[in-house]
Amino acid sequence: MYCRNCGNKINEDAKFCGICGTAVVMDNNVIAQNHAQSATQPNVGQPIPQQSFQQGNVYTPQTPTKSSKAPLIIAIIAIVVFFFLCFSAIGLAVYIAIASENIEETIDNNYLGKNTLVQHDVSLEYDNSWTKHPEEDGIISLTKSNETIGLAYDTSKYYYTTASLTTSVKEAFIDEGNIILEDIKEITINNQKWQKFICEKGNIKTLVLVIANNYDQYAFTYSAKDTVFDYEMYNIEKIYKTLKLDNTKQIESEKKAKEKLIGEWNWGVSGYFVIDDDKVYLFKDSSKSMENVFYGIYTADDKVATYATGYTEGMHIIMTIEKYYYDGEEVEINNNSNKLEFVFVPNKDGTYMIKNMVSYQSNTATKVK
Repeated sequence: MYCRNCGNKINEDAKFCGICGTAVVMDNNVIAQNHAQSATQPNVGQPIPQQSFQQGNVYTPQTPTKSSKAPLIIAIIAIVVFFFLCFSAIGLAVYIAIASENIEETIDNNYLGKNTLVQHDVSLEYDNSWTKHPEEDGIISLTKSNETIGLAYDTSKYYYTTASLTTSVKEAFIDEGNIILEDIKEITINNQKWQKFICEKGNIKTLVLVIANNYDQYAFTYSAKDTVFDYEMYNIEKIYKTLKLDNTKQIESEKKAKEKLIGEWNWGVSGYFVIDDDKVYLFKDSSKSMENVFYGIYTADDKVATYATGYTEGMHIIMTIEKYYYDGEEVEINNNSNKLEFVFVPNKDGTYMIKNMVSYQSNTATKVK
C-alpha cells in the first residue's frame, strides 16, 4: 500500500503516511463496515474523525431524527382558523341582517312610521310626512305640500243613514261649485260600509268617504291638484283603508243612559213619555191614549255635554218616528220631520228638565216609574 501523496510504501493498517503525514484512504467496503459498527456501537464522547472521500462520495454525519408534531398543529390551527372565519362570516351576516332590520324598523317607526289620528270613534293611520292640525269645526286635518286630508265628525244630525248622509254631502259639494267625476258607490273598509264619491272644482279634486250609524256621522276627505291627486291615489288608498270605526264607547254610553231612561215620565202639559228598551212613546197626557201619540225607535247616550246643549250631565235621546196619531187620525211623516231629539237633565230636587232639541220646548218632568 502506497501513500497517495508522496508514494511512500506504508503498512496495511497504517492510518497516516510516515513520511508526509497524509491520511490513508481506506477501501469503500472498509468504510461501510466501520460506519455500520459506529452506528451500532457509538463511541460516546469521542469525536468523529474527519474523513476524506474520493469519487464524489461525501460523508455527512447522520443525526437522529425526531417525529415532529408541527404539521399536525399547523393543520389544526388552520382548521380552527377556517371554521372561525366561516362562523365569523355567518355571524357577521346575521348581525348585519338583524342590524339592517332594526335600522329599517327604526326608520319605519321614526320617519315613515304610522301615527294614529283619532276623531271621536273613528281612527286613521298616517306617516310622518303629514302635518297634523288642531280640530276646527269638528274637522281634524292633515296637510302635505298641496295635499289635504280631513276627518270630520258630527252628532247634530247623526240620525242620518249612510246613504242619506252621503247624498246630503254630495249636494253640498255641488252647491259649492264642484262637478261629480265618480258618483256614489259603496265600499267596505274594515268591515264597515262606507260610501264614496269623487268631485272636482277647478283643478282641485276631492275624494269623499262617508259613514253614519245609530250614533254619529263621519266623513273622510282628500283634496289635491288633479295631477297630484291622480299620482298619489295609490298612497291615499293605503291611508283610508286603515279607517276604523269603534262603537264600543257609544254602546256602553247607550247602556248607561237606558238604565236611567227606561220607565215612564210625566212631562206635564208637554206630554207623557213611556220608554222601553226599544221604543219611545210620547202621549198627549198620562191617559196614554193611542188616539194622540207618536212613537218610534231610538238611540241614547249619557254624554249630554257633547251635544252643545250647555248641560254637563244627563241623558240624550235621538228618536226616529214610525207612527204619529192626532185625535185618532194618522199623520203623514216625511223624511225631513221624522227625527226628534230630547235631553233629560236632572234637577237638584229629583225632577228632570226635558228639552226638545228641535223645537227647544222645555218643561219639568217627574219619573213616575
